Amino acid sequence: MTNKINHTSLGQEWSYTVKPGDGLMAIVRKEFELKDPKDTQEIGRLVNLIVAQNGIKNRDRIDVGTVFTLRNYSGEDSPNGEKKWSYTVKRGDGLMAIVRKEFELKDPQDTQEIGRLVNLIVAQNGIKDQNRIKPGDTLTLNY
Repeated sequence: MTNKINHTSLGQEWSYTVKPGDGLMAIVRKEFELKDPKDTQEIGRLVNLIVAQNGIKNRDRIDVGTVFTLRNYSGEDSPNGEKKWSYTVKRGDGLMAIVRKEFELKDPQDTQEIGRLVNLIVAQNGIKDQNRIKPGDTLTLNY
């Protein structure tokens, strides 16, 4: 089944089993029918979401047989009860500091979870450079 992003697929869960020769960008292009050069940003956003939601450590090394899922890839409220978080960026804020404070992740063992949440925020908000968020920006996260 192909999952073209449109109003009928918003908020659904997508899954895909990796086949020999697959790469994340090629999977996204094919599965979501993103073939136009104008789709580059959306391809990047979806790849980042897949990486973040599936805990992929190296996006260039994916194993055949691995099943990737993508929940709520539209960025809208999920009908399955997922939480939605939002935050308005203040002067001097950085994504890692925001995540540490907002999600109360202060233990050194929380590093992986901080990275996962930062990646999700970047992906769900279409942030191109995580070091360039501006005061007044509203960040959202479905998790």
